[in-house]
Amino acid sequence: MMITWKKTTVDDSWPRKLGESKLSKAAKNVEALKGLDRKGTEKLLGTGELGNSSAAQRNRLLADLVAAETAREGAVTGKTQEDQARAWDRWVEWCRSTGISNDVFLDEFSRSERNKLFGAFAMALREGRFSGSNVHSLAESTVRNSLSFVASTFREHDRPNPTRDEDGELSRLLSRQFRAFKNDDPNPIQQKALPIGVLSEIAKRQTTETERAISQLAIGAFFF
Repeated sequence: MMITWKKTTVDDSWPRKLGESKLSKAAKNVEALKGLDRKGTEKLLGTGELGNSSAAQRNRLLADLVAAETAREGAVTGKTQEDQARAWDRWVEWCRSTGISNDVFLDEFSRSERNKLFGAFAMALREGRFSGSNVHSLAESTVRNSLSFVASTFREHDRPNPTRDEDGELSRLLSRQFRAFKNDDPNPIQQKALPIGVLSEIAKRQTTETERAISQLAIGAFFF
């Protein structure tokens, strides 16, 4: 499979050299993105006066670019990176299933078209298309977070946020769709609070060491 970045084509099959069993589909997609980053860096180094710089100057700039990227990666927790990789993997899978795998960053689409495509992707997530067989529907918050992770990957690769309108706000289409999802989500099950009177009764019954221990644990747990 080939991923197209503007006029540059990158073969994302190269991670297989590291061993097929060691790379999940999400990891391969992340590695493919790193390939796009390398192409972007090569383009940057050949821009303007940088194209006439000496080898030593270019190496110094490259080292600083790598150090800056490493510092940025340190700002994101491992859990967030995993969630973002999973969301991107689902986005790429959806793009392949709809015939737009050669334009995963939607460079050839207008802003309004990107909004509509993300709405369609949100619907696929909502229906649990990329989840386990026991998952029939994802909550609005889960769908919203997944789209946010994919949008972050767009931004990290110098693409406009595909979930925003011209005014920088969340797309009206997506806003209405999220609201519809939330309206259809089941209400959270409220847990009954333990009446303070129960604790008072427990505190009164401390005739044995066991009852005294139960009382202390119950009262302590009430505040935490």
